[in-house]
Amino acid sequence: MLRYVSFCLCVSFCVVAGDINIDLAKIEVNVHNANYVDMVFMSNFTPTILMPTRITPKTSTLIDHMYYYTGGGDVKKELNIYWKFLGEYF
Repeated sequence: MLRYVSFCLCVSFCVVAGDINIDLAKIEVNVHNANYVDMVFMSNFTPTILMPTRITPKTSTLIDHMYYYTGGGDVKKELNIYWKFLGEYF
């Protein structure tokens, strides 16, 4: 992830998404998860998925990640461009 974050800091807008095996719902009990979240936030990335993405009667996890970085730009404008771009592929 750090490699992607470093690349994204060189551009004005970047989205990082994936099914990452780091459960964000467990950052309070796992120091590695907490360190990952700290790195993401210190790099000025903003999460877009905040609720568990897999829920069973006994557990829930948040392992689907999507972050965006605008480099100080207009977030709404940048996200609209991104969604238009993404829509061309689906």
